[in-house]
Amino acid sequence: MITENPRYLHAGLEEPDEDGVTALVAYGMTTTDGEVVYLIIRYFDYENNSVQGDHLYMSFNEAMDDVFKDYALTRSSWRELSTEEILRIDARIG
Repeated sequence: MITENPRYLHAGLEEPDEDGVTALVAYGMTTTDGEVVYLIIRYFDYENNSVQGDHLYMSFNEAMDDVFKDYALTRSSWRELSTEEILRIDARIG
């Protein structure tokens, strides 16, 4: 049973972090059990799809709490991704 609809969000950092990350994407994915998990993708350069790394979270709240601790981004820091942006993101696990 699907518990929620996945969300697809983008947040830019005001300044690059110590690793050079300039943007984050929260990419919601529905599991075969109908649960929604979130991949937080860290970008060196979002426009050129230059990825620094990612981390999988078991819930939206867990992802947002961790991002707040690491980057001081609040929920209002995020914007919805456009359909074109969603389609160009490679969020495969494996």
